[in-house]
Amino acid sequence: PTLEQTLKDIQQHLHLWFNTYKKLREKFQELLKNIRRGHNHSVVIANVLSDKEYVSLSKNEIEKFNDKLQQLTKKAALIKQLNDDDIQYINILDLRYHNKVPTNLKDIEKILRRHFLNKNNDVILLYSNDRLKDINRKIWKQMYQKLILDGQQATQKPMLVYVDFTECQYDLEDFITITIPVDSSSQTPRNNSSDIDKSISPPSTAEINVLLLGETGVGKATFINAFV
Repeated sequence: PTLEQTLKDIQQHLHLWFNTYKKLREKFQELLKNIRRGHNHSVVIANVLSDKEYVSLSKNEIEKFNDKLQQLTKKAALIKQLNDDDIQYINILDLRYHNKVPTNLKDIEKILRRHFLNKNNDVILLYSNDRLKDINRKIWKQMYQKLILDGQQATQKPMLVYVDFTECQYDLEDFITITIPVDSSSQTPRNNSSDIDKSISPPSTAEINVLLLGETGVGKATFINAFV
């Protein structure tokens, strides 16, 4: 799922927890009243706790939810760090190729190049995922710093992009950095006409006078009319 979908799932889960807990508490309050009156016994409480309706409140489900919440918190911290360093974040699941999420590196690179087509600057992308980031923390930091350094050393400031493969079906085996050069066809050619001193008039066309000599009736006028 995308980050947006994950956040929605967590919000829905919290809403479900709240409603389920509220129902369970009301159920127990009713059971306790009946037990005091001698109408129910402890077996009834065990039956309530084993009810599938309240399985979302089990220890196992709470731990799973907590793990997901921790992952989302770490992702939020990463995105904040990227924003602070002026690096754009892209989740592969947010990209589409023929209305489908790309599952191989060839399609991923194709759609990324199309996504950044006609930019006015080079685009430098760092491919990564949470698994590589966690097991190769030192290398990840080196790649991250190199991305920033490449941006600082470029003659023209490039766009820096962090491409997250965490939820992608394609298993990224190592960190990858690629550069998408600026599309030269998208650049507006510099108009040098403004540098020309328009106060200088262009040279006038040279004129040549020709004198035709001859007796009357030899065809001087006919000859001239042939050039008009």
